[in-house]
Amino acid sequence: MLKKIVSLLSFALLSGALLPASAYAQEKPTAPAAEKSDKPAKAEEHDWKNVFPDGLIKAGEKADKAKPDAVKTLKGKFVAVYNSASWCGPCRVFTPELVKFYKKNQKQMEIIFKSADRTEDAMIAYAKKNKMKWLAIPFGKRCTTKAAGGIPHFVVYAPDGTLFAEISGSGEKSMKALNALPEQMKEWQKEHKKR
Repeated sequence: MLKKIVSLLSFALLSGALLPASAYAQEKPTAPAAEKSDKPAKAEEHDWKNVFPDGLIKAGEKADKAKPDAVKTLKGKFVAVYNSASWCGPCRVFTPELVKFYKKNQKQMEIIFKSADRTEDAMIAYAKKNKMKWLAIPFGKRCTTKAAGGIPHFVVYAPDGTLFAEISGSGEKSMKALNALPEQMKEWQKEHKKR
């Protein structure tokens, strides 16, 4: 019985059935590194250095290339942390779609690759094979974002550091949630320009 429950939960996580982005887009709880305040934070006020203390690299680079100043490129953008690995079948389905999505939306969003690969060489090969043109957390380094319950796991933070959306799995619901993000980001930006 326990095996059956675990199997069903694993399927639900991998298919994206548990965490569609629309379920989180309205709530927007505070991201781990965001400071609490009575007034809404402006995008340029969020300090991403606290979230990525070891700096960032270009996906496909070795950890020793990490640059602490790379976090400056995140100001004013939506920031998504993509938890993935080369050995994960659903990740290999979701990643090419994410690459296409990024090409269309890179002006308003930056993706940070957080690898669950077992070696740095596997992480680098996966990033290069999939033509990931975004940033990455250096292999073996840390960040203070929401932990992934499984992979693929895509967590999007608004420019002010609040949790904006969360997508898990590579199923149809996950793809719909991903494709809905550009419109949701535009709406968020319109709403926050009024403030």
